[in-house]
Amino acid sequence: MSSNLGSKISLVKFCGVALLFAFAAVLTISVLKEKNSSDLEEENESDESIAFSDQTELIGHVAVSDQAHLVGQVADKESGSPISEGLVSIEVDKKLGTPLPDDGLLSTKIEEDGSFEIMGIPLGEHRVLATSPGYMPYIGQVHLTERGQTKTHSLLLTKAGYISGFIGNRHGEIFHGEFDYVVSPPESQTTPAHTNFDAENRFRLGPFAHGAMVELTARTSDGRRSWPMETSVPNEDFGLWVERWVRTFGTVLDRETGEPISEFSMVASDNLGKMELEDPGGQFSVELVETTRDVAV
Repeated sequence: MSSNLGSKISLVKFCGVALLFAFAAVLTISVLKEKNSSDLEEENESDESIAFSDQTELIGHVAVSDQAHLVGQVADKESGSPISEGLVSIEVDKKLGTPLPDDGLLSTKIEEDGSFEIMGIPLGEHRVLATSPGYMPYIGQVHLTERGQTKTHSLLLTKAGYISGFIGNRHGEIFHGEFDYVVSPPESQTTPAHTNFDAENRFRLGPFAHGAMVELTARTSDGRRSWPMETSVPNEDFGLWVERWVRTFGTVLDRETGEPISEFSMVASDNLGKMELEDPGGQFSVELVETTRDVAV
């Protein structure tokens, strides 16, 4: 009887241990399945990320697939020879909202052979700028419409020149002053001209396109003004004479009938040029040098 009872107890112990091992095995398999499933999901996510990166790598808000490249050559407009230094920039359309450097430009240096390359340009219409020492800045347009396209653009720069000289009067005095200028052809003036005066009050004004015609008028702080004078670029010794001017009014009449003459010309002493005037009542209003003594009509 006791032997049978011992056998039963041993059997129960054995079954309990077996059940315990079986539960532990099931638990281990479940954990391994969860781990493998988690690893597989992470691997799939990684694959998707890689695939996404291959298709459309993002830079700011613009995808690489929505960008294009600009390559080309920078050369002297007159001789056609390559320009070996300077900068080419793209002024991106601000409406696109593309993140840009602080100066708002995508820029690259001009290589020694005159070539340049700018990558990662958003699709759209943008301004192209090119600058090089001794040349007028180049300003043009480029229209990029195809994803991943490489567009070739030749940039021809015009040599820059300056006008140097003095502002004086008939007494030999030299003045510091300012200028009004009109350039022909107007499209050649791609940047504002600036004036520098040296210790002797001689000026240097520019840049202007080499070969352009410039009409200059000089003004001084005490109210003197020169007659408009024209010169070609460059000019190293250009003189402008300033005078005080007085506005003069009058009427031109026929001596015999007393009727107004509607079309007439005026030439005043100390004034340069002939003034062609027209008025139904024969009236005129002109500025004359204050030293004017005679007026011929």
